[in-house]
Amino acid sequence: MPEAFLSLPPLNALRAFEASARHLNFRIAAEELNVTQG
Repeated sequence: MPEAFLSLPPLNALRAFEASARHLNFRIAAEELNVTQG
């Protein structure tokens, strides 16, 4: 497996980052992703 793939973040982390950036609000992003804010 190429080394570049080993350094990528998990997909759920990218989803959380994208939702947070889109909403500019961690609470709303957490609600959308059905996770706790903590």
